[in-house]
Amino acid sequence: MILYAVLGAFAAFLLYMDVLYPFVIYPLRARWHKCGYIPRDLSWPLGIPLTLVVLSKLRKDMLLQFMAAQDLSRPYKTSLRQFLGKWVIATRDPENIKAVLSTKFNDFSLKERGNRMRHVIGDGIFTQDGAPWKHSRDMLRPQFTKDQISRVELLSHHIDVLIREIRKSGGNVELQRLFHLMTMDTATHFLFGESVGSLEVSGESKGIEITDPKTGEIVNTVDFVESYTFANKFALKKIILNDLEFLADLTEPSYKWHLRRVHTVMDHYVQLALKATEKYDPDDDSEKGEYYFSHELAKLTRDPLSLRDQLFNILIAGRDTTAATLSYAFHYLTKNPAIYAKVREDVLTVFPNGDASLATYEDLRKAKYLQMVIKEVLRLAPAVPLNTRAAVRDTYLPRGGGPAGNLPVFVPKGTAVNYPTYILHRDPDIYGADAYEFNPERWRPENKLPNSPMYSWGYIPFNGGPRICIGQQFALTEIALTMIKLVLEFERLEPADDFEPNLQDKSSLTVMVGGSGVRVKLS
Repeated sequence: MILYAVLGAFAAFLLYMDVLYPFVIYPLRARWHKCGYIPRDLSWPLGIPLTLVVLSKLRKDMLLQFMAAQDLSRPYKTSLRQFLGKWVIATRDPENIKAVLSTKFNDFSLKERGNRMRHVIGDGIFTQDGAPWKHSRDMLRPQFTKDQISRVELLSHHIDVLIREIRKSGGNVELQRLFHLMTMDTATHFLFGESVGSLEVSGESKGIEITDPKTGEIVNTVDFVESYTFANKFALKKIILNDLEFLADLTEPSYKWHLRRVHTVMDHYVQLALKATEKYDPDDDSEKGEYYFSHELAKLTRDPLSLRDQLFNILIAGRDTTAATLSYAFHYLTKNPAIYAKVREDVLTVFPNGDASLATYEDLRKAKYLQMVIKEVLRLAPAVPLNTRAAVRDTYLPRGGGPAGNLPVFVPKGTAVNYPTYILHRDPDIYGADAYEFNPERWRPENKLPNSPMYSWGYIPFNGGPRICIGQQFALTEIALTMIKLVLEFERLEPADDFEPNLQDKSSLTVMVGGSGVRVKLS
């Protein structure tokens, strides 16, 4: 009898989720709210087939390409689809994305995505909603003034170390690994006032060595980078598993150990910041010395856990996104030697003596063709390729409903709206028939694209609206300076023997070049 009861309950659940909700309940509620019919992407039962395909493609570093091929083959831009039993709305319509991120900002939150990330990277600006998020934004935004983001001398030292490492290897290198090490160094230097020295770890040197006060374990730079990378991937796994996130904990039992190693390093720098600012007097001008991000935050809050969480959040954003953009830039430039030569020519017009050691923030913006290249890289490889928000109340998106797709789309409270930036940036309706091609020329001011009515919200590499990335100018400064110094140092960029011309876009919390990375020869 119990078995029959369980089977009956499961059958009723299937009937509701796979038939009644998509074909009866949702359409009736949409009509009540004067919204139109929305296409349904079916994956019976419970969206399980789609879920299994997504997990399979993710393991093979083919998820983003698979999703783009699927979505761009459909005649509509907004649809209802099921994933792990939940019905979500997916959209690549710029007007709908504008509504989610800007005009209807207060109708949406991070919800489950924020909660799942919070379990890994803490309660910071990228995992918070509502009043806590506003408090974090108000606290952090002043730290990204022009004076701080334009500290070219801080970045320049670490780029010089990168160049030295490339020279040591004879110019035959895998650049993505080096870029991730370099951006870890620049990010920790900016945040903590000293770098963890990832690029300089070699032989007997293990970089920093910090003792966990609870376990006595010594955590060095190599340990920290390894565990930080694990945490990044683990957070994505929890997001994808959604309500089954506990499976991530079960299948990755080492996650607590990895997080403890990351926290050991972060807590060390938090304590240094708290100690350095314990006698802080805002009216004492003599205390205004060299700028350290962690010290400035410690002047605003004395809560060590809050400090650690905010610093971890900023580190995720400041390190991985920049490394990804640089990696993709040199992948595309390796495949397009004529464009590399043009970038070098452009940079030499700004630095005719071939020396950018005294470059200023303003100098970096003068290399116009380089800026077009960076913009095109961010189009094809947006650092956060997949994003989502959840409705906090019954609301609607401006279009996508009805036979012509010009009626509003009903979004019930609690429903997730997924907007894949990676796919949006490849939409031929916005970027033309060559949307998949790397073509910096499309960004020339005289071309049609910048004047297109769809362009504004059809290009969101740093998101948009109130939650637009507060560190985007710092990232763009680091990307531009790194590329300038590398093209001045190396006249030729060629594919290594094991260079993989066909991209595999690997997704963690950010996008990465999959396969063997970016293997090149620089000379």
